[in-house]
Amino acid sequence: ASAAAGMGWSAAMAPHVRDKMLKHFTEAELQDICHGLALPPRETAVRVNTARCTREELVGELRGELAAMSARDGREYGAVSPHPIIPDCVLIQRRDTVHTPIEPTDLELIVSRTCAEAVLRGSHVFVPGVQGCSPWLREGDEVTV
Repeated sequence: ASAAAGMGWSAAMAPHVRDKMLKHFTEAELQDICHGLALPPRETAVRVNTARCTREELVGELRGELAAMSARDGREYGAVSPHPIIPDCVLIQRRDTVHTPIEPTDLELIVSRTCAEAVLRGSHVFVPGVQGCSPWLREGDEVTV
């Protein structure tokens, strides 16, 4: 089982998409795919603007920010380290202990790939990323993205 399954995370597929996917994958494989799609990447790479700071300064600043977030709510968010090869790059590794169960709703919001990737990293959905939605959707409704 995937890490996502162990944390209760999963993505939902529309029935017509699920039917097509089942032609190529077993039910167990499809469940693993759905769980994996609900996880943010293990690592996020951040490029350092060396005109403004050094890589070491950015690592220190990011570590301080993660420590402040942890102190504020008692969660462990992740680790920050210099990239082992790229000199102007910093890696942020996620911790699998922070999660929110994803419950599908009857209201859907379709977003672009880049918007979906940002949402997996904690961003809000903004209008430019929206490609479609349920016709009866109203402000403040909970939706499945």
